[in-house]
Amino acid sequence: MFKIVNLDSNSVSLINSNSLLENEEVKDFLISVQCEYPNIFDWYNGKVLSELEDHKRHIISYRQDSRIIGLGIAKKSISENKICTIKVATDFWGKGVGSMLVENLVSWLDDPKPVITVSENKYQQFLPLFKKFDFKTSDIKLGLYKPRVSEIIMNETKSKLN
Repeated sequence: MFKIVNLDSNSVSLINSNSLLENEEVKDFLISVQCEYPNIFDWYNGKVLSELEDHKRHIISYRQDSRIIGLGIAKKSISENKICTIKVATDFWGKGVGSMLVENLVSWLDDPKPVITVSENKYQQFLPLFKKFDFKTSDIKLGLYKPRVSEIIMNETKSKLN
């Protein structure tokens, strides 16, 4: 299911993934992420949408004035609990939307320290969020999602890999 929180009315809506297939608004919101994650739309269409129905993925969006201001995607599996995507509209940076997304995803994952990765180019932007939730760097991998760009991995432990 896809969870939509409307901050104007404090209402929560759930829609099924079939509705998302035609929902270009989510894809439009994710376009800016494509520069760091070139295959994001293949991943979103191929994995995220197909794994929503069997509860392996969770999407939450926060809206205000009928537009998406924050979007989070998480993955739950036997081998890994992961926050896959956190995206906040630039005019809402520093206003707590990222924290609300992380809190919701952590709650859905039932894991206070899920794996989360961030491009080296965005690390400083995410650092306050990582500090707030006490997320710790566990590894750095070059070229994980984009050639010649390091991905900083938070909270990865051997127990989460096995």
